[in-house]
Amino acid sequence: MATLQEIRQAVENWRDTHGPKIVRRQARYLARHGRYWQGVAALASPPDDGARVAADWTRKPTDQQESWADVFVADVNGDDRLPATIPARVSVDVYDGPQGKGWSLTVEVQKGGRVFARTWHVGPEDGRESPWHEVTA
Repeated sequence: MATLQEIRQAVENWRDTHGPKIVRRQARYLARHGRYWQGVAALASPPDDGARVAADWTRKPTDQQESWADVFVADVNGDDRLPATIPARVSVDVYDGPQGKGWSLTVEVQKGGRVFARTWHVGPEDGRESPWHEVTA
């Protein structure tokens, strides 16, 4: 069984490896559509105890045509596909506020029935990024 620190480190490593792909695809999506792409959670619930689980990259919001699989592809701009398995529940939230447009990547994991999350943020609004914290009551 993985420790909470090992689980968090695995997610941090995933983000270090695949985060640049998300940044590139978001920049490209913004240039083409005038807004950022939103990615609904690729899992129904956070993985437990450090498990890597199969992501559902076909998920998409009801008001958007593109799924994760549609955006994260191999094309002339490079291979930005995401891996088949992931160590956390992953989602991308977007906003268009008074200070401008931005987006956040949130990851969630589970250990011992408790859920922990972390959010990274790209954009002009402060206060959207958060360190690892417990989100269960």
